[in-house]
Amino acid sequence: MTMPKQYQRLVGSKWTSKTSLRGWRHFEVVELRAVEGGYDALLVATCDAENVRPRVQAKQLFDRELWTPGWTPLAQLVLQEEEATQDG
Repeated sequence: MTMPKQYQRLVGSKWTSKTSLRGWRHFEVVELRAVEGGYDALLVATCDAENVRPRVQAKQLFDRELWTPGWTPLAQLVLQEEEATQDG
């Protein structure tokens, strides 16, 4: 299976989860693995790489409701969450 272009540069990329995953929000992609129906991304928490290593569907990283590229400062995340609750 040929890896789609959008996934070719994922390894080494940094992401911020919109929700806490095992207590953390900032992750780096360390591995992509072909699975039936697509690709899985192995992430490591930047502050706890030894213990927090979730695996997500790679296509989820492109869903802006779940993830943002790069590392978003915590203060900005809190502000965004407050704005979202006021709008809802």
